Order: sequence, then structure tokens, then C-alpha cells
Amino acid sequence: GTLVDTESVTRAAKVEALAHDGHVLDDDDFHNIIGRAWPHTRAYLMDRVGYDEVGIERYRSLLVEAFLARRDEVRVFPDVVATLDGLAAAGVDVAVCTSSGRAHLDRVLAMPELAGRFAVQVCREDSDAHKPDPTPYLLAARRLEEDPTGLVAVEDTPAGVRSARGAGMRVVALERGLDLDVSAADVVVTATSVAAIAAAHRA
Repeated sequence: GTLVDTESVTRAAKVEALAHDGHVLDDDDFHNIIGRAWPHTRAYLMDRVGYDEVGIERYRSLLVEAFLARRDEVRVFPDVVATLDGLAAAGVDVAVCTSSGRAHLDRVLAMPELAGRFAVQVCREDSDAHKPDPTPYLLAARRLEEDPTGLVAVEDTPAGVRSARGAGMRVVALERGLDLDVSAADVVVTATSVAAIAAAHRA
């Protein structure tokens, strides 16, 4: 959701998959699962709507099917492309650190605007601990061979902000119109930029 406009598409897919079993989630529910890895979402939905093991796996299959049917609607944010161009020109290595699975990440990073941009990739399968735990960001820093306290993360969810802050990083938070509380970040913007990242680095 930080790199590409997946959140609106993902939410529509979740609504469709849940509706198959007659379930509806409100805004608070979506805020509880946005930016979180599948193990958290799985446990939350089993508790919230009463899925059993068969039901939750059916939901997941329907979710993937519904998302893939909408994948042509996914667009890379223009500010992300400009920021990546600026960072590349400055010789800055960039990592992607996501709670999404490898298959989804590979689809996103295959998009022409993003291909070959990331020196390091950390996804759900790379760690047993997930955002808001700091482990994924600590792993990204280790793979970059950098001290995490000298790095800046760009995030768009409370779980992501907490994860990066817990790793000791500065954080730029993007408000993408999702009404999420990302105020714990060092810098909060509506569009990412090299200037915003530099401001967070100085914070």
C-alpha cells in the first residue's frame, strides 16, 4: 500500500470474499487488519466472524481470486516513482519491507515502474514475527548492512510505523486517505519525497 494503490483494491476483494459467507466488517475491523500479516488477520477473522479452519482457508482462496480479478486496477503512486528516482540518483540503496507474502510482492515488484529498484526485499515468509514487531525492519537493516538508527522507513499504517520505530528507525508516514493514526511518525505527509525522507533523517 505504500508503493502502489492496493488498499482500495484489497478492501474491495476482502468485502467480496467475506460476503460469500454472509459476513460484513466495519471500518474498525479493517483498521485492525490493515498492514498486518496473514497470521494476525487469520486469527482476527476466526475470532470476529467465527470462521473454522475450513472457512478461513476458503476465505483466503476467495480473497486471492477476488484480488487477482482486480489487479489491473492497481497503480504505482506517482510520488513513489519520483522519490525512487531521486534516491537512485543520490546512490541510496532502498529496501522493501512488507507484511505481504512473496507471491504478492513479486507481482508488485514486477510492475515496470518498480522492477529492479530494491536492493533488499523482506516479506512475510522471511520472519516468524511481523509488523508491528520490529523484527522485519531489523532484518531489512541487517541485509542492507546498515545500522537501523541511521535509516528512514516510509510507512502508511500504524502497525508499520510501530515496527519501524521499534527497530530504531526514523519514519515518514504517508496519509493516503485511509483515516489511520500514523502520528507516531517523525514526519507525516500526503506524498512521499526525498525532501520528506531527509527531514525525517534529521529529526
